[in-house]
Amino acid sequence: MDFGIAARSSLRRCAPSCGAAQSQYRMRRFDCQQSTTPYRWPAIVRTLTLSTIRRAADHPHPRPHSGARVNGVQTLSVINSRPTAVVIADQLREGIIDGAFAPGDHINEAQVASQLHVSRGPVREALHRLVQEGLLLSRPNRGVFVQELTVRVVEEIYESREVIECAAAESIVKLSREQREATAVRLDAIVDRMQVALESDDWTGLGRIDLEFHTTLVGDAGNSRLVRAYATLATEALISLTHFPGAYPKPDRVLPGHREIIEQLRAGDMEALHRTLHRHLSLSGSGDVADHGVRARATAVDEPGGDD
Repeated sequence: MDFGIAARSSLRRCAPSCGAAQSQYRMRRFDCQQSTTPYRWPAIVRTLTLSTIRRAADHPHPRPHSGARVNGVQTLSVINSRPTAVVIADQLREGIIDGAFAPGDHINEAQVASQLHVSRGPVREALHRLVQEGLLLSRPNRGVFVQELTVRVVEEIYESREVIECAAAESIVKLSREQREATAVRLDAIVDRMQVALESDDWTGLGRIDLEFHTTLVGDAGNSRLVRAYATLATEALISLTHFPGAYPKPDRVLPGHREIIEQLRAGDMEALHRTLHRHLSLSGSGDVADHGVRARATAVDEPGGDD
């Protein structure tokens, strides 16, 4: 049998669906026509049949045999990565919450890009996200700055939280007793963690757990728009606690105030809940929040406005 003819025949049948084989077929047919003797393909080609060619095309990478040692790289799983801009925004947000970026600090886009070894595009998008959240302030021809906290800003944060939490509480009170009890159990578990943080004098951790309590309360209302609106307020509240320690319930009211909210949710007493949440989130001297620390530190910060 002439293996040259057999191989060319295989390539000819493959040609309509395979551009590479079609090109090889034309080249090899030309070579054979110019030669006075039959073209003899290399031995490796002569041993191939059409079926093995097709199998090779279907499975280009050999699979390890059962029981064979697996290469370390093969044990790695695909990383479920997030957009770079989201990761950068999260890092900047945490830096603002933790106080690495103080109110009024200028955040330089080029410096952030250089520090993170990324292009300026994702950094610009991340900064825009935080401007939209209200954590940063964009000033034309000057750049982006961390939002300054004044007495009025902190008051607005707590007033807005009160409005959203009262709306969420109203929705929860309308639920069945079983559903209210499920919410109360979740909140009780969070208060237990607050007690541990309070006993260990971990005020940073206590602030985060406290916000988790209120975020859970809003989340259990089942209103996605309330949750979305509250997310930014919770971040701003954490920033307030970082820079104005006085913007926090008095130590002797931390746990009792939260337990009171839970019991009133259980009872479905919305009127009492309104009063408790107002007192809990009030910056007035009679409320749970000790506002003297806020006012003492915030009076040194000018109200936004003027030429800026």
